Amino acid sequence: MVGPVKRPGGPSCGAFSATFVPDGGLAQAPRGTALSPLAGWTALRGLEALDRGIRAIAAASYVEARVTLVPPPPTVGGGRITFPATATPPVPRYSEWFGTQFGGNPGSYMDVIVQRHFRCLAERRVAAVSLACRLFRADHDRWPERLEELVPGYLPHVPADPFAEEGRPLGWVILRGASPGGADRPLVYFENTGKGEPHVGREPMYDWQEGLGGLRRQYRDVSSFVPPPPSTQAVDENP
Repeated sequence: MVGPVKRPGGPSCGAFSATFVPDGGLAQAPRGTALSPLAGWTALRGLEALDRGIRAIAAASYVEARVTLVPPPPTVGGGRITFPATATPPVPRYSEWFGTQFGGNPGSYMDVIVQRHFRCLAERRVAAVSLACRLFRADHDRWPERLEELVPGYLPHVPADPFAEEGRPLGWVILRGASPGGADRPLVYFENTGKGEPHVGREPMYDWQEGLGGLRRQYRDVSSFVPPPPSTQAVDENP
């Protein structure tokens, strides 16, 4: 039994009280609270969102996960409910006061959780590829021209980009002479949900790169280097 939630300096909020039965179900909230039905319905919606989230994490890519996260449209008698187009702003509904962030829409709690899962998956795959590339360089005194050169001696296969469609593998690029001292700068990259233009900065890129609106591609340096110090030369007579 989860009792009413007490608010400091105020009455208890019975809308969040509910009874959990042994089989994992959710019994009806205690009577006497006007919002108990809404809270119970919200709990059911939250469980449905959690189920979609579990299935989304099991997807092969975030693209497939997004399809799983978005709830299907409501149906009546086997047909979809349609509403006429209108320019009138939507009216807030009391039934949506609770749990509106537990759906699968972009920006919802569940969407953020699933995104973080695929971010971690991408970072782990990038780390595996980076290690394989460094081992390859130690054996051949050069960076691989393509990631396929790592198979099967260093990797069983090139890992897929978890943010790309159709199982596309992680990306690979070598910037010739871009490292300090004129050395080549190899990078592994994967796609992302942002819309900002990707860029490779002067600083080493080993962790998550932020940008306005989020970057649509994430680069990771494979080699280790110290960035050059900032220039101390005056520009237009300004120090």
